[in-house]
Amino acid sequence: MAKTWELLDKVYLLINTGHIYQARSIINQIIARDPQNIEAWDVYIGTFNTIDDLEELKDAVESIWECRV
Repeated sequence: MAKTWELLDKVYLLINTGHIYQARSIINQIIARDPQNIEAWDVYIGTFNTIDDLEELKDAVESIWECRV
């Protein structure tokens, strides 16, 4: 299993090359593993820039909140 910092490195590379959705998929894995990872949340939030994207973000946050993490 890849380390969190390795996954975050991959996320940054994907974002820099315009592969936002692939980056989000990896960030979702990181957050599922460590819901309190501030860097992952910061990068995740930074990938959202439309209203539809923000709805997706809201749903993700609500899902984490319901897990009582």
